[in-house]
Amino acid sequence: MKKKAFFGLGNPGPQYRNTRHNAGFMSIDGYIDKYNNVVKSENKKNYTLDQIIGDDYRLLLVKPMTFMNLSGKAVREVCEKKGLEVEDIVVIYDDVSLPTGKIRLRDRGSAGGQKGMRSIIDSMGTALIKRIKIGIGPKDSRDLRNFVLSGFTKDEREPFEWTLNEVLEAMAYLADNDFKAAMNRFNGSSWEADSD
Repeated sequence: MKKKAFFGLGNPGPQYRNTRHNAGFMSIDGYIDKYNNVVKSENKKNYTLDQIIGDDYRLLLVKPMTFMNLSGKAVREVCEKKGLEVEDIVVIYDDVSLPTGKIRLRDRGSAGGQKGMRSIIDSMGTALIKRIKIGIGPKDSRDLRNFVLSGFTKDEREPFEWTLNEVLEAMAYLADNDFKAAMNRFNGSSWEADSD
């Protein structure tokens, strides 16, 4: 049985729940709500983990509870405890360089200034980590910290909801397909094109 893990990045606590920086958490929660077939849940100090079993795969849906900047600690812990290799994991996180209404799948690369992803690359010792980046830009403030920890504006909600749904579809697609195929399928889509 194939084993894959999705790590959605964010910050724990109600004050962060609907902020841009919690797009990764929202993806994990959204997937669980949409498919509603969790067979096992774990709440640990450094992470929460929900497990879904399909016909020939096992999905681990993980939210690090270490706060964003220490995400790598939780990712490494889960990988060691669950016997996951780096090729088994996909990290989902917000990206200010992408406009709201776009997602981008990459199978490697730098953290691009995203501190959670930087922590994971450092902890895992490689940049060859698959990721789904969720657009939360354009950044309209010089204060990046306040921007990512703020909520979406009224005008951003519709494109963000579209983006989140695309992420859920990409996650479901990846349960049965390889990452290259998912990149080809999802990287060209955008809310603007879909709403024309």
